[in-house]
Amino acid sequence: MADFRHIVRVAGVDLDGNKQLRWALTAIKGIGINFATMMCRVAGLDPFQKAGYLTDEQVKLIEEIL
Repeated sequence: MADFRHIVRVAGVDLDGNKQLRWALTAIKGIGINFATMMCRVAGLDPFQKAGYLTDEQVKLIEEIL
């Protein structure tokens, strides 16, 4: 598995790497839990994985969806 990061930078916002991805994404202004879950599904990511395990490629994919 990839290295764990405690802080993940997505779209200019620091996300808590210890939270589930769908909850971490709600720190971005305008993103609610339903939209965050939908973004994960569109990107093919597990919304229940810890955000700290995201790779750089996955972060770029999330930013493209935004």
